[in-house]
Amino acid sequence: MRLFCRYGYSGDCFQGFSRELGRRTVEGTILDILVKTGAAGPERPPRHASRTDRGVSALGNVFSLESERAIERPAETLEALNALAAGHGLLATGYCLVGDGREARDAA
Repeated sequence: MRLFCRYGYSGDCFQGFSRELGRRTVEGTILDILVKTGAAGPERPPRHASRTDRGVSALGNVFSLESERAIERPAETLEALNALAAGHGLLATGYCLVGDGREARDAA
């Protein structure tokens, strides 16, 4: 099983999408939060459906996770993500559990 999480963000709050050392990015922020909550690790990061350019916002992007914790407690995973992202221009808005063969890009 995999967890798909729908989220949105304000591009003005980030210095781009892809992780970069020393820069606040969408991908880096999500990974940092999920590592803090135990829902993901650097060796199994979330996979994103799409990426945006610097300054571009998104309302319905999707990432997928394969961690046991995220799959067993998806609502708690989203609550933790939103609690730690509060005030940082990022909001998780929904989730669903899908089969192993599905990729985040399938949801976009």
